[in-house]
Amino acid sequence: MKKARLAVCAAAHFCMDFATIAYLYSVIAPQLYGAVPDAAGYSPYVYGTALTAALVLAYDLCAFALQPFFGAWADQKNVAAPVLFASLLIVALVDILAAALDFTNVFAAAIAGLVLVSVANAAFHVAAGAFVIADAERCAPLGIFVGTGALGVALGKVLSSAAAFYVGLGCLVCAVSFFFVKAKGETMRPYYEKLRREKVQTEADVLPLVSLGVAVFLRGFCGTAAAGEFPSTSLTVVFLGAFAACGKIMGGFWADTVGIKAAIASFLPLGALLMCFGAQSVALYAVGTLLFNTSMPVTLFMAIRALPRWRNAAFGMLAALLMAGSVLAMWGAPSGYITLALTFAGGAAILFAEIKSKNKNLFEEGIL
Repeated sequence: MKKARLAVCAAAHFCMDFATIAYLYSVIAPQLYGAVPDAAGYSPYVYGTALTAALVLAYDLCAFALQPFFGAWADQKNVAAPVLFASLLIVALVDILAAALDFTNVFAAAIAGLVLVSVANAAFHVAAGAFVIADAERCAPLGIFVGTGALGVALGKVLSSAAAFYVGLGCLVCAVSFFFVKAKGETMRPYYEKLRREKVQTEADVLPLVSLGVAVFLRGFCGTAAAGEFPSTSLTVVFLGAFAACGKIMGGFWADTVGIKAAIASFLPLGALLMCFGAQSVALYAVGTLLFNTSMPVTLFMAIRALPRWRNAAFGMLAALLMAGSVLAMWGAPSGYITLALTFAGGAAILFAEIKSKNKNLFEEGIL
């Protein structure tokens, strides 16, 4: 049953990110990767550069900054199923109606839909993540869950309005599928009962948690700062999205095999080098993207151990910090050498968090 829940959560994550990004791009730039006229001064952005940037920032704030609050609510109420179902149904409804009625051409309706899918996206990540976290005793399930989302984001950018109706149906199918794998709120209870019995051993591990927060912020900043220097086409977007997804999935399995410290030390430095200094080559940059993203499930797993009583809030906190770093880099990226140094600093912060962790054995001892 755990594998079935993970499979549905991963599929739902793919559909959710696909659907929300498809809707976002159908509003701001439906022809961004389509046929672009040769007319001078042509812009693919429907509302101009400034308003488009504001809409993307608003989406990021809703979809990422709200996650810690949804996570804290899930931890406090010990229920995530209603939020999970509601978020999928909202996004399904908005995407299907947008495709059927073409209301993305009406500014007020388009913005209302954007707010709905953004908030639903934030709620979904924490609610679906709660079920994955409840079952996860290793990094691999987290890697599978977050990996599918990266591919969904890439496809949403490229296909946008062309796929909105179908991916909306996909969200609807995933919502219904949860009933068949019995993913109800009750599946959250076992680990809460264990936490109540083991109060002393499950206190917050503050120093590692702060180090992880710094590392994730730097990963968001450096991942955006080290942008590719080749033309962005539909093919390269999907290609890089697939490599990012594979990196996240591979990182979870690799960490479970060789250990967290070895996994970080073996992949992250090389990935940073390739992204910073291989940015002119699609192939080198893609490999760098794969290796760079291997750290994501590791930091999620470590955050869960560091803040076991508020593990879903910890999940959301890392998402918010990742977004904050990425947005900061959009305002101005440093040189490749500085970006590389900051990436190394982020890797060092992860290693420091693992060395200083007091909650390393919570899963092995059956406490989590």
